[in-house]
Amino acid sequence: MLIALPQGFNVSGVTAWAWRIARGLTARGHRVGLLRHAEPKGHEALKLDWSDGVRVFDARGLPNLDAANGDLTPWEGAYRDAVLAMAEGGPVVCLPQLLGDCVGPFVEAAVTGEARIVLTNHSDIAYNDAIARHYAPGSAALVAVSEPLARRWARALPDRASDVIAVANGVETPVRRPVHPPLRGREVRLIYTGRLVHEPKRVTALAAMSDALRSCSTPHRVTLVGDGPAAEELRSIARDRPMRVMPPVPPRRLATLLAAHDAFVLPSRYEGLSLAMLEAMAQGCVPIVTRTEGAAQVIEQDVSGMLVDVPADASAEDTGRALAAAVVASALRLDSMRANAWQTVRDRFGLDEFADRWSEVIVRAADSPAPVWDPSRPIAFTAPGVGTVPPDACARTQAALERLAGRTVAIHGTGRHTREVQPAIHASPARIVCFVDDDPERHGERVMGLPVVSIERAHALGATDALISSHLNEDDIARRAPEYERLGIRLHRIYKAA
Repeated sequence: MLIALPQGFNVSGVTAWAWRIARGLTARGHRVGLLRHAEPKGHEALKLDWSDGVRVFDARGLPNLDAANGDLTPWEGAYRDAVLAMAEGGPVVCLPQLLGDCVGPFVEAAVTGEARIVLTNHSDIAYNDAIARHYAPGSAALVAVSEPLARRWARALPDRASDVIAVANGVETPVRRPVHPPLRGREVRLIYTGRLVHEPKRVTALAAMSDALRSCSTPHRVTLVGDGPAAEELRSIARDRPMRVMPPVPPRRLATLLAAHDAFVLPSRYEGLSLAMLEAMAQGCVPIVTRTEGAAQVIEQDVSGMLVDVPADASAEDTGRALAAAVVASALRLDSMRANAWQTVRDRFGLDEFADRWSEVIVRAADSPAPVWDPSRPIAFTAPGVGTVPPDACARTQAALERLAGRTVAIHGTGRHTREVQPAIHASPARIVCFVDDDPERHGERVMGLPVVSIERAHALGATDALISSHLNEDDIARRAPEYERLGIRLHRIYKAA
């Protein structure tokens, strides 16, 4: 088996998932390889004790896969070399992760019989659906980390619905539940572990949660363990609050930290089946998390944790206040919820079943026939008309901007879609003043000579209208309309009627 990690060993659930699969399958006699790209800018490598039987192929010298733009040539040789190095009397089962263009370099090896591709769905996002639709013809199996995600892919791929299976994440669980001191008379200890990013984790909601707890006189301390582009911002925020930000720690040290805290808080906009949440529950650390389908599959409300109902597009402030209310409400039930959280993971999300199920997937995929790939079908996910950008994107954008002629417009989105429709933007009869991006890390950059800003700053620059430049995420961004409307800006769509 060969797992390709296009973001290297960064702090993420996918890295922790790959680590557990690698250890579990080498223990069961499988040969396991990891194709490691460089970690993204602003991310450190997670220090993990990889099994001695795991072979690591170093691809950190290759360009970032995000820059493929339809041409996979720089990566094809390294991927093929790794497949050939792992081959031993049968096809290598390849598990590309996260990016559509991480799948493409394996397609030729699959068609020639040297490899079999297994697609994995970790998140409840349209991007993953698009990957599955494009690469399903070349794939031996489609695996989702939760039942809700499996149902989603079965709906998206009716012709392959019978091939979609759920293999729930698994974690180490102590034989006995860690003992926590009573909460009476002390501060409540809250912890977040994982990527320190604004999207999709909404991490600044944890500062808003702390402020709300202080306003209702609830003694507390918040520990954040992780790494990512929002780390420095969070360290600055933490100085004025009962918060601390710690760098990533190895799994054993993390287990000790989790066992020393009362509750695990997670403000994510979306999740698949959070490994960080399962790790916390295994140590009797009660999950207090925003409701997602994956979390609802695990948590029984007020019994093994707390599901907090906030929309995916809720602000960090609103999310933080909702989390704080749940923390206060949980105080009298923490002891019983600790025991139930630990037992839930012990009984349903153990490592042995996780590794056994994946072993079955690998064997079944290896025994499947080589796929037939239509030569007229582009291999690269970022080829024109494939994946995230429809073939008529530029024409649709031009038509939308013509309807806004004479208006002062902000373009919401700075990703691939925006790059592909650049000719329409340059020829716009509307006056475009800026680009809006949800990631504060991008604010201050320039795209096509114009500033990348927040919604509030777009208003200050005189925008009267905003146009969503995205296909896959158009529905999600459209839910931000109230934020624009409060500032007197009307939000417009390209692909669906407003």
